[in-house]
Amino acid sequence: MPVERVAVTTLTDVTVRTEHNPLGPWSLQVLAGECVALTGNNGVGKSTLLRLLCGRIQPASGKATLHPSRSLAPEPFHPPLGLRTHELIGHLCRCVGTVAPAAITALCTPDVMASRLDQLSRGELKRVVVAQAFIGHPTLLLLDEPLEGLDREGVALVTALVHQHIDGGGCAIIATHRSESWAHSHTRFFSVGVP
Repeated sequence: MPVERVAVTTLTDVTVRTEHNPLGPWSLQVLAGECVALTGNNGVGKSTLLRLLCGRIQPASGKATLHPSRSLAPEPFHPPLGLRTHELIGHLCRCVGTVAPAAITALCTPDVMASRLDQLSRGELKRVVVAQAFIGHPTLLLLDEPLEGLDREGVALVTALVHQHIDGGGCAIIATHRSESWAHSHTRFFSVGVP
């Protein structure tokens, strides 16, 4: 059954003030069943744009219409000292009132679930950060460099989960330096840098 192509999130001439310089303006419409890969050099505002789309920062000007069902996998992620993966996942599931999604099992081995977050390798921690974004089955996934630090198997698992989410009617916005990994018929590329 084809996905109905409705607008999930819309930005119109949005700018953001930072301590260094203003960013934008950005105009972007994201549809259900679509992946938007944010490209551009370091410092052009990809992570800032994701935080805006998640509602963590407000636009200085312009209009942002954000979908209420959204989730962010941030980069960097600073794990709390001493907290084990299963404790973080359990806490997030209780906050949302749901059970752990299949993405947790797919990306996090039993050893990773039992380990302290601050003792995981970079790749293991990245898997946890991406997996937690699926908690609550959000419509809009906001992923900041979700493939960094992953081995080939991890890259394949993450991209497959995101494509499955999109094929099911969800959408994703991904800040990436690895645009070739997201090349797909439902992917559109959006340059965040100055036009």
